Amino acid sequence: MMAFLSIVVAILFLGFLIFIHEWFHFIIARKGGVKVPVFSIGFGPAIVKWKRGETEYKIGAFPIGGYVKLHGMEPGEIEGEPDEFYSRPAWIRVMIVLGGPFANLLLGFIIYLGTIGVMGIETPATTVVQPDSSSIFQKFDRIVSVNGEKVEDWFDVQNKFTDTNTVVVIRGGKPETLVAPMEELLHISPLFPPVVGGIEKDGPAARAGIEEGDSIIEINGKKVQTWDEMRNIILSSPGESLKVVWKSGKDGIKTGIVVPEETKTMQGDSTVTVGMIGIMTPYRIRHVGLGLTFKLSWYQFEDTALKIFKVFGMLIKRKVSPRELGGPIAIVYLTGRSLKWGVKNLIYFIAFITINLGIVNLIPIPPLDGAHALLGIIEMITRKKPGERSLKILENIGFFVLIFLFLFITFNDLFRFFTGKMR
Repeated sequence: MMAFLSIVVAILFLGFLIFIHEWFHFIIARKGGVKVPVFSIGFGPAIVKWKRGETEYKIGAFPIGGYVKLHGMEPGEIEGEPDEFYSRPAWIRVMIVLGGPFANLLLGFIIYLGTIGVMGIETPATTVVQPDSSSIFQKFDRIVSVNGEKVEDWFDVQNKFTDTNTVVVIRGGKPETLVAPMEELLHISPLFPPVVGGIEKDGPAARAGIEEGDSIIEINGKKVQTWDEMRNIILSSPGESLKVVWKSGKDGIKTGIVVPEETKTMQGDSTVTVGMIGIMTPYRIRHVGLGLTFKLSWYQFEDTALKIFKVFGMLIKRKVSPRELGGPIAIVYLTGRSLKWGVKNLIYFIAFITINLGIVNLIPIPPLDGAHALLGIIEMITRKKPGERSLKILENIGFFVLIFLFLFITFNDLFRFFTGKMR
């Protein structure tokens, strides 16, 4: 059932992202005086099609892409008519081809903005401090007030700090008062208890019977007092059987075997395989004002984009294998994983995919939008249109690049799926 739901959800949201991408191409082309004979979501034989004005709209049998056919864009169709793509000024053509990637990037930011605005932000549900070596705080200090104002979570801690602060902490069971500058925030982080704040449905922890709110006490005979102690054991034990003792709110002390799933994650400039059991730290939902919502949405957008660029850089430096690239099958699988974490996680995954789609299409290699944009920019600089022979060569290169990438990524997906390495 979950597999079927993942396929349906993935097809629907991918179709929507592709529609937005192609719609911006379409609208800017029409406004720029270029005729658009075809607007298609999906490839292959049309399941549904209709004609309105000069454009035929259709939905293809294979919902893994889409396109708008621009009059006079393909080399064999160039006749010099005023509504052809290459008859329009270079700056208009650049706007047309960049419209799709821009739409996806804008949509990613809007998704973050709407999600944070409506659903709020997740903040650590703790005020216990994990300091670095230069901090005036000590490990396990619990902040109870900043400048006379009570704090209940890490959001309060961060937002009540000013230039100079009077901070009351509980240290060793007794209150102490510290004077801390704003810069002190750079030297502390939240210290979590080993309490399960969220859990992945059907993940390793859930299958062992661990539930949200349970406290992990011991792993393989080793006592754990903090989330980091627990996390380090799990991360270093992919595929191993761990004997876990935890305190359940309903059934008291329980024991079970948990096997962390092998998961690849970025660490510095490379990827490493770690263990994951499908749990997250304790958190609280906080709703914030419009100004902070915009600020946090931009930070989230920026962080996503930088991570994507970082992966590209690692691919170029050969620190990540091209075999890690994923396509439609990987998206369906990751859609299912996101659904297990809840609606908000799925929405953030959709934002990641649309930002990824926008950035990838800006790469200046045929047949991506970035290649056509580069041609337009070169023309604006040289004042010379590309020749039809050059366009034909680029079209052929683009065709083979597209086929190669499709087959390569599909093979990657199938290989990882059947070998159980799609993590």
